[in-house]
Amino acid sequence: MKHSTPESSTGRLPGLDDTEQRCWQVFSETATALCAALNRQLVEAHGLTLWDVMLLRFLANSGDGCARMGEIAEVLAVIPSRVSQQTRRLEAQALVRRCKSQQDRRVVIASITREGRARLKPALATYAKGVRALYLNSLTRQQMTGFGDSCRRVGTPLRQQEAPAKSTRS
Repeated sequence: MKHSTPESSTGRLPGLDDTEQRCWQVFSETATALCAALNRQLVEAHGLTLWDVMLLRFLANSGDGCARMGEIAEVLAVIPSRVSQQTRRLEAQALVRRCKSQQDRRVVIASITREGRARLKPALATYAKGVRALYLNSLTRQQMTGFGDSCRRVGTPLRQQEAPAKSTRS
């Protein structure tokens, strides 16, 4: 197996052989293109970004439709200021409401509104159709299972590494 050196090509990641480089590059480019295509579909059909749908879905699936802004940032894996900007925009559309926590006035809580739930439902249908058309239809059941298993093998240690960091921030 041939290993690349930094001198042999530009844009390659040092220490990755050709197979590893191809594997990472294809995954990275495909994931980026897939998210961009899903985002485009959602914006065109509903005026909501993929991140908007993910945030609204998280709120809708939380027990009471509410979550701390910091928790939303952790779940979406974005910085808190991005969540603040996003919720401000969704609040302007009456899809989300923000308020101070009754228990800790320093904490801001976001909650999905009735209008937010109404806009989310058809957006989730578009999202599901897009996932099926752009991703699932390209795979057999066996490939889906294998890829899901691979993602779990990669994702589980990443989430475990993040868990101690979350507990020190609390």
